Amino acid sequence: MPTSITENQFKSWFYPDIMRNRVDRMMLCGNQGDPFAAKDIIGILDYCASVLPARRQLVTHSNGGLRSEEVWREAGKILQGNEKWYMWFSIDGLEDTNHLYRKNAKWKSIMTAIDAGKTRKCKIRWKFIVFKHNQHQIYLAKELSKKLGFDDFKLEHSDRWLGRTDLMPDREFVDNIYKQQKKILVLSLIHI
Repeated sequence: MPTSITENQFKSWFYPDIMRNRVDRMMLCGNQGDPFAAKDIIGILDYCASVLPARRQLVTHSNGGLRSEEVWREAGKILQGNEKWYMWFSIDGLEDTNHLYRKNAKWKSIMTAIDAGKTRKCKIRWKFIVFKHNQHQIYLAKELSKKLGFDDFKLEHSDRWLGRTDLMPDREFVDNIYKQQKKILVLSLIHI
């Protein structure tokens, strides 16, 4: 299993016919990593942009903590000019809390990535996963997103704190799936 996808691997999995005729949304997102960790990310983005019809979505997800300013500048150039192409930055808090979930994410590197994006005309969006340690920063983060030029700010209610009650946010920020699972568990225990 590769730890990083190469441009050639990507092209062999998503050859032009598939990209043109079968892909409605190409989302480069790492559940166990970050697509910008791939050394060929610029080649992969460039390939997607060259074969994916303009009416289809091309989206990247990243915590913004990897790569050089030049890589971010290039990514922004590739994604600019199409309303359906954009970058999500997963930033869960402010400088004093983001690194608590986004391990090894350096605030300065994230700000560099965002600043490099200011030279672009592609859309950027901020995704904020709510935890106990950052829920008090939602308003400030949203205001910062506006100041930094983000096009959108999205709160994400999740269950990524499962097994860690110290990370569980207040009830209003808990994912509905978790609430449903908890209700099913309680009902199951009643019937035992």
